[in-house]
Amino acid sequence: MQKKFRKAMFITFRRYYLDLFLDQNKKLYHGMVIDIGGKKKNKRGSFSPPKDTTLRWIYLNGNNNADVIADACILPLMTGCGDVIVACELFEHLSDPSGALKEIARITRPGGKIVFSMPFLYAIHADPGDFVRWTKQKIEKEFNQAGFSIGSILPMGGFFAVVYDMMNMYLLKNPKRHSMPAFIMKKLLHLTRPAIRYLEHRTAWTMEHFTTGYFVIADKRYY
Repeated sequence: MQKKFRKAMFITFRRYYLDLFLDQNKKLYHGMVIDIGGKKKNKRGSFSPPKDTTLRWIYLNGNNNADVIADACILPLMTGCGDVIVACELFEHLSDPSGALKEIARITRPGGKIVFSMPFLYAIHADPGDFVRWTKQKIEKEFNQAGFSIGSILPMGGFFAVVYDMMNMYLLKNPKRHSMPAFIMKKLLHLTRPAIRYLEHRTAWTMEHFTTGYFVIADKRYY
């Protein structure tokens, strides 16, 4: 119970929105799904891939915990083999995100989809590196150049979600995070979650100016 509570204290609003959007779009996942950067084991979120609508869900990563071990910029997969590509919380860790997006476009069949997320106002989190943040305009430009038509770009929270997540990361990375004052602050921060959700609802307009990141669904063009 204590372990579960500690984990709950560090669930960011970014992770909350990511799991929410992934779950709300489960109907999109069909055929051959290629999850680039996703974890086959020890998943970070609560989202579980649907098994009844997909032919196969392939995990591609740069470590041994994957079905295919490869670099996102050099995918050892056939052109047009993927019906749906999942690339969530990945691109900020790539030294050549534009090149990776073009390579993803290559393996996506015409009419296929990409489900994508990327942080914006979010703390640096090396895994092992953290290189870039894209604005909404930058995402639109890069996806268009790679051959995708964007269906939706959803901001992942507004001003208060950004503040909460920054404070959350501050407490997580603080050298004195194991001290009693830090533990009390963690508990107090966790207790503010209902209030933050209320404020997020009341101040949705802030998402145009402040957001933890973006969740994108796009289609591979036929031409």
